[in-house]
Amino acid sequence: MTGKIDLAASAQVGWLPQDDRELLPDDHLHRFLFAHDAARAPVASLSPGELRRLALARLVLAGANLLLLDEPTNHLDLPTREAYEASLATFEGATPIVTHDRYFIEHFADRLLRIDAQQVLEV
Repeated sequence: MTGKIDLAASAQVGWLPQDDRELLPDDHLHRFLFAHDAARAPVASLSPGELRRLALARLVLAGANLLLLDEPTNHLDLPTREAYEASLATFEGATPIVTHDRYFIEHFADRLLRIDAQQVLEV
């Protein structure tokens, strides 16, 4: 499927991919439940859940006002998920989200779209 999206000049896009292998400096990682030692560990040694928290920290530090989230709750333990959901609840920008997480959808979605046969349908 192809298409075009026009963004406002003021849009600062933050993207959370489903694959969290991108690097991030260790600034402010304590806010995302990283202990002192984990914040200084090589990224390659982090668990899938730690990599997810790292990606979330990167978005916050980037100052985005438009978050594109692909399966944002994958690999999150309960304390991290709760901290993430609390942060997202106060986010004032736009957030298109791709997820299969029904709980997350019920608590955060105000509009559902389904892409089917190259059509976008409101559910």
